[in-house]
Amino acid sequence: MQADAPKVVAIEQEPRHRPVFREGTVRILDVQIPPGDVTLYHTHDTAILYVPISVSPTDSQILGQEWLGVKPGDRSRFEGVAIATDTSYALRAVTHRVKNVGDRPFRLIGITNAAMPAEPAKESPPGKELHASRWYAATQLVVSPAASSDWQVATKPTVVVLPGAGQVRLEQDKGATDLKESGAWGFVGAGQRYRIVNMGTEAVSIVLVQANQ
Repeated sequence: MQADAPKVVAIEQEPRHRPVFREGTVRILDVQIPPGDVTLYHTHDTAILYVPISVSPTDSQILGQEWLGVKPGDRSRFEGVAIATDTSYALRAVTHRVKNVGDRPFRLIGITNAAMPAEPAKESPPGKELHASRWYAATQLVVSPAASSDWQVATKPTVVVLPGAGQVRLEQDKGATDLKESGAWGFVGAGQRYRIVNMGTEAVSIVLVQANQ
């Protein structure tokens, strides 16, 4: 008797890839995989940029292939990096499942971009450049205690992520969003003015991800 085909779902229907925001071509996913847990097979068909929040070794299995064989003590590709990307998904879709083989929660903020820009944007968000491609321009901005960044105008849709400790306020002309814990995020639409205010007593690091369109 032939075994049943494994269940495959779209990425936003995979329970551990929780969609938390969508506007235009941009979608934000809060990816959380507890220790020992395994996702469903799910399909990536757009570029994605990850901001690591809690890192743990993960093993991966592409549909129809074997597990890669990552062990609990192996180093995660997300360890020690501010961002990681899989932009190749926009050119060739991949269906896989992922297992957290470590003893810590695995969490990423994933930002997908369904656009197919012809070339990278000419401008980036403020801060140290982390990534530049057709799909994204990502930077890391450090804001001193009780200080604020300069006012900026988002030339493209921009996601602001607090990856670690700290408390900041994302101020925009239309209002403010407080980011009070690691993994908190805010969204700035194209053409909107914004700045980052550090409400704490320690310097804080912010990741800014511009989705090119």
